Amino acid sequence: MRYLLVILGAAIYGTNVQANQQQGDTWSLTPMVNGRHDNNIFRLNDEASLPSGLYRSDDIISGSLQGRWGTRWSRQQLFASANIERQEYRRNSGMSHTGHGWRVGWQGVMGPWLRPSLSYGESRRLGAFEDVALGIKDMQDERRLEGELANPQERMLALSLGGSWRTLRHGSHLYQPLDLDESGWRATSGLRSRQGASLLLGWEHKQTDYLQQTGGGRDSDQDTLSLTGHWPVTARLSLDAELGRLGWRYAGDTRRHYWVGRLAARYEAGAHHQFDASWQRREAPSGERYQSVINDTARLGWIWQWSERLGLEQRLSQVRADYQPGVLAGGDLLGDETTLSYRAALNWRPSERWSTQLSWEWGRREASQDYREYDYQSAGLNLSYIY
Repeated sequence: MRYLLVILGAAIYGTNVQANQQQGDTWSLTPMVNGRHDNNIFRLNDEASLPSGLYRSDDIISGSLQGRWGTRWSRQQLFASANIERQEYRRNSGMSHTGHGWRVGWQGVMGPWLRPSLSYGESRRLGAFEDVALGIKDMQDERRLEGELANPQERMLALSLGGSWRTLRHGSHLYQPLDLDESGWRATSGLRSRQGASLLLGWEHKQTDYLQQTGGGRDSDQDTLSLTGHWPVTARLSLDAELGRLGWRYAGDTRRHYWVGRLAARYEAGAHHQFDASWQRREAPSGERYQSVINDTARLGWIWQWSERLGLEQRLSQVRADYQPGVLAGGDLLGDETTLSYRAALNWRPSERWSTQLSWEWGRREASQDYREYDYQSAGLNLSYIY
């Protein structure tokens, strides 16, 4: 609880910092308090038994502080963001933890044709319970560097060249064989219209190197050729589509090929209703589990804004995980898993700066392996204030 008080104190101090900001800078500081109850915190099968000291359901109280800053110098833009969060588990107290993240960046203008950008960030978070062994507290530290050279958005010809570098380190010894370094680059070219439509052809390469050569993951490389399109049909309706071919090769294996892509539609039915639907097929991020996964994700969303201060958000999603051979040589495959979930959130803004959210979520996973099936429900209340 003392960590939550420290975050609250930092929020109060932040009001004095904001009062002394330089003219032309933009600031925001947002403290948040959240309470949530989850009846299956570890995402366990109904038949699973828990060791002494662990409980299936729990109440989680969290406090967080988020800050953003931005400024413009000549034609250059600088920005920074940071957040810190403390989560306290009432029954499974060993899972209580503090996470944080920060990011700094630059977006520049060089002449009439060049728009460079550069950003760097670090984060620390708790690994998802469904991806780790029961009772394991795996704090994951990530660093990420990204850069890009592109021409202006208003140009008809679209060109860009970007690169990225990422590291992931696990706090739990059980998952340190998944510690990795990852780097990649991407190039795109295509056309844009004055109405906002675009058609882009892209090529991306990614190299993943695991630090433990004995007993760790196998190094891999990926190459993806993709065609992406965006079409603003009307002022209220927009469509997006992407089709790609992914080549994925692990050390010692032949290259496997997969179709990947995305379809999405967004529609605003007047001032009070907004709908979106999407389907996406992508590989899961490396380093989070011992299996390689291709995910098929479908989502339906609806926002009903009753008034300027009161609105309802609903989202239905289905994720089908297709486990592939890869990270560990000779590892057992888990087959297919399908997770269906529904979330509803009632948002109320009693004033310009205060906001509250009451949410409820339900989910269920069906799997080829019976012991990996589960269902859960959770409900929460969030309160935030924007300085």
